[in-house]
Formats: sequence, structure tokens, C-alpha cells
Amino acid sequence: MKNKIMFLLAIFVIMILITGCTEKPEKELTDNRTAKNDTETIKAENNDSRSNPPEFVSVEEVITRCINECKSRKDNEDFGNGPCLSNEIAPEWVCDTAHKPREEIDNKPENQCSFYREGKAHHFVELDINCSIIKVF
Repeated sequence: MKNKIMFLLAIFVIMILITGCTEKPEKELTDNRTAKNDTETIKAENNDSRSNPPEFVSVEEVITRCINECKSRKDNEDFGNGPCLSNEIAPEWVCDTAHKPREEIDNKPENQCSFYREGKAHHFVELDINCSIIKVF
């Protein structure tokens, strides 16, 4: 009889070890804020996905938005000082203009996007004054 109880207890323990715990911890049930592919999409920082889902935008879409913004404004504005076109062309992204080759005026803080300088945005699209891409970072 003792051997039967030990055998059943051993089977029970082995079954628990094999199947594991199936209940998810509370944190996983309430905190689901991860992007599946960070290299192709950009997620807005400091955005609580439970109340407002973050906007995911491909790098190609960010570039397209920046070029369109530049083209819509270049005939009506002076781009001589390389102005910032948008501090938030998409979450985490700014759209800036500069000269190619770069001129000293492009390095002045007042001619750069403040969100990037202040760390509110971590990526930029830099276009020349003719709306062609210089750099995407």
C-alpha cells in the first residue's frame, strides 16, 4: 500500500513539473505594451497603451510625411536658415531641413528641431532645401 501511495505521489509531482503553471501573473494580464518589431515601427514614448494606443508608423511613412511637409511649404517660406518643419512628424520623429553641403547656420540650435535637442524625439529626417533626403536617423 505504501508503494502505491508513493507511486501515485511521484506521478502527480511529475505531471505538475511537465505541465507547469498555466495561470499568468497579474502583471502580464494588465501590462501589454511591447512592440513586436521595433526595427520597422516606431512607438510613442511615455504613452500608456491601456488608455491611448500608440501610433505605429513605418520609417518609409515618416520620410513620406516629411517630404510632403517640405514640398507643401517650400514655395511659401524661406528655407535659407534650414528651419525645423515639424517637431512631431510622427511619434518620436522630427522633420528638419539643412543645406547640402552643411553650412554653419545649420548648426545653430534655433535652426534645429527643439524636440530632438531636448530629447522629446529620438529620430529625425533631414532634408535639403529642395526636399531631398540628406539623412535619416
